[in-house]
Amino acid sequence: MNDETPVLRISRFAIFICLLVIMAYPIFWSIMSSVKTNAELVANPFSIPREPQIDNIVELWVEGDFIRYFRNTLIISLVTVIGVVTMSTMAGYVFSQRATGAYKFLFLLFLFGLMVPREVVIVPVFRIIASLGLRNTLGGVILVYMAGTSFGIVLMRTYFLSVPTELREAALIDGCSEFGVFFRIYVPLAAPAMVTVSIFAFFFSWNDLLWPLILIQQPEWFTLVQGVLRYQDEFTIDWSKRSAGLVFSILPPLIFYLIFNRGIQSGLTAGAIKM
Repeated sequence: MNDETPVLRISRFAIFICLLVIMAYPIFWSIMSSVKTNAELVANPFSIPREPQIDNIVELWVEGDFIRYFRNTLIISLVTVIGVVTMSTMAGYVFSQRATGAYKFLFLLFLFGLMVPREVVIVPVFRIIASLGLRNTLGGVILVYMAGTSFGIVLMRTYFLSVPTELREAALIDGCSEFGVFFRIYVPLAAPAMVTVSIFAFFFSWNDLLWPLILIQQPEWFTLVQGVLRYQDEFTIDWSKRSAGLVFSILPPLIFYLIFNRGIQSGLTAGAIKM
């Protein structure tokens, strides 16, 4: 039986519409700005384009090296997702089955990693990457992203704790090895949580500007977000081309989320009742 009053339903709907407008308008504004000339955009930033044109988009992909930036960003994101999901799943399983001694101490270190702002570790991370000879390489950025697996490990451990221990015990009694239990039982059951970790890793690696800006100075290895910044110099900003670049940097994560959003919800709530 629904006890909601009409006023409550209308209020909830109004709040939903307001939030939708607040979140969707920046994307709409970027799309509209990308098909304007720079003069029209500067003259009236919030107007509908009088004569939409695609010259900005064509120039980005033909003359602006955006194909190269897109490829670099895609490589970084895909390798990061594979690495983060693999390490988070394996470490999460170990920490869920070993809750004493050194394992507990190591898990507390990962929890501590969630509380340390990344700005604090910029200098030591930069020096480590430089000493490894990985500056101005995609591998250096990927290595930094893969090192930030604390959230994924905590999430996967929480999920694995919700799996009945009887499944593991029965498999071990039947002669299954520890690796067999992990790959044949726990990994298939953890698919929703793995999807959640992969989406968060993809979003972070695709949209991040800090680490590529610090570790990459050669234009041939720029990411999409760095490529957008190229349309600005000391005195001027080409807002139309920058808006077009922002649209193309937004679309892949948006599409990725729309496809896998159910996995995010189930992955975040499946292991929430047991820590």
